[in-house]
Amino acid sequence: MKKIVFLFLIILCIGIPTHPVNAQTKVFDCLEGELEVSFGGNSVQVIKRGADPFIKTISDENFYSINNALCTDEHVIIYGFSHTTDAPTYYDGLMIVFSSSGDVEMIKLIDYEGLEEVKSLDYMDNTYMLHLELNTNDRDYLYLADYIISYNEDFEEVATHEFSQEIKRKLVKDNIYLLSFNYQGDYDYGILSNNEVLSNESLLSLESYYTSSVYIPFINQGFLNGETVENGILVTYPGNYSFSYNNQIYDFVLEPTISGVEDQTVYQESKSFEVSAGNVLVNNELYIQGSSIDFPGNYDVIIEGINGYTKELSFTISAQVEGVINNQDYNEDLAIVFLGTGYLNNNTVTSPLVISNPGEYVLRVVGQNGYSEVYEFTYTLEEKQFSLAGFIQNIDIFLLIITMIGGVVLLRKKIK
Repeated sequence: MKKIVFLFLIILCIGIPTHPVNAQTKVFDCLEGELEVSFGGNSVQVIKRGADPFIKTISDENFYSINNALCTDEHVIIYGFSHTTDAPTYYDGLMIVFSSSGDVEMIKLIDYEGLEEVKSLDYMDNTYMLHLELNTNDRDYLYLADYIISYNEDFEEVATHEFSQEIKRKLVKDNIYLLSFNYQGDYDYGILSNNEVLSNESLLSLESYYTSSVYIPFINQGFLNGETVENGILVTYPGNYSFSYNNQIYDFVLEPTISGVEDQTVYQESKSFEVSAGNVLVNNELYIQGSSIDFPGNYDVIIEGINGYTKELSFTISAQVEGVINNQDYNEDLAIVFLGTGYLNNNTVTSPLVISNPGEYVLRVVGQNGYSEVYEFTYTLEEKQFSLAGFIQNIDIFLLIITMIGGVVLLRKKIK
């Protein structure tokens, strides 16, 4: 009984995590699990549930207040603000970075000589976008500025953008970090992952031709081939395009990427190919991406896109004829192999084809879309010609054999 009670006490003390005294607890979504963060006094406890769970406690002289968390495949980040009576500005923005296994990689305090607080942290295109609010360090607690600070994946600061108005609304869409100073309506600015800043007056630098895809960065409303699009768009379908934005018109063509075949090329084997996007026709029939084309022939490829766009190419798969050469005379049997439909002297034949009778032959192999190969050849039996030297040589050999046989007979008679 004492052992059971003792084990129960151990479980209570060790197996169940204890929260900081007078702690405030918040629970956040974390990938496919959740993150429970308890903070109070001079400690923070983080409990990650789901994939790669961990429990981690941080205790030091600072007081940490946590607003929210961000989980990526590599990191777990909690953020908010920190304060201590010993600090000259009292409050500092806070970001604590854990590895996916729970190791503390960084405790970052952000000080702009006022009262700083991290309001949000977002991740886009391998870049962390941190929103920091700065207020005066006095009893009035007056607003000073908002900052958007970008960090690379090693949490090294890349760029800082300062705004003199309070950011009321934010949205991350694809590769644009959108922000507004109002709770509704248009966005005032957009920040790209390369730290380019977009506004409603921004001019675009679109080229005339693109391959495979093109991303058009803009904020608020634009028109692509007459259809309304908003806050950036990724175009992946081949076609002829016209994009209207801020009373400017940008025309461009998007070409598909083709892999597996090249234009005007003859292949000695079966082929398949892939097209990045578009409606693909081969010899006027719908082509299923990646399917093998085995039959010899001429193949015309048409790729159809948006707004009347087409791209054409052609290639050939040969009949791969072996065992015969055009305009040759043979004096022994032939074994001929080929792909496609064969005609020997206008009679249908199949591969492999064996020629064993003397004569004149025309072999025609046909394939798709007018493809044809023609081989003309003859098969002639070798005639044996009279040779005087050979005749005399054969007589000498014959007489020698007779002489040898006669000598053997005489020898046997003498022995007797």
